[in-house]
Amino acid sequence: MATWAVLACADGTRDVAGIAAAAARLGAGATEAAVAALLEAMHARGALENGAPPHEPDVVTIRPRPEDVSRQPVAPLPGYRFDCDGSGGCCSAYGSILLTPGDRDRARAALEGETRAGVPMSRWFTPDHGSAPT
Repeated sequence: MATWAVLACADGTRDVAGIAAAAARLGAGATEAAVAALLEAMHARGALENGAPPHEPDVVTIRPRPEDVSRQPVAPLPGYRFDCDGSGGCCSAYGSILLTPGDRDRARAALEGETRAGVPMSRWFTPDHGSAPT
């Protein structure tokens, strides 16, 4: 068992099973029994005396979703544009971002005729699956 990987996963948001699963994803061969034994040994030495602070659940307000969001108008703000510099969370975490067909069509309509670095807008959107539209 890679003890440091297990401890990194014991961040106060997981139970013993969650710590073992997260540590396994990091390559640490930690069983639930081994994680429990490690935490018990740390507690016996006084290393876990205070524990994690109590978690207060977030208050979330859920608004009803309109029946058909594809019919909602998109009104661009005058003079406001999104520019991608490739350093956002979407690019750093994912190789591509999948849009709904409606979002894709609205983006294409808003960008019609645009080019960047000689690449026409028609090539900015790749197929959802495979390497060709077929």
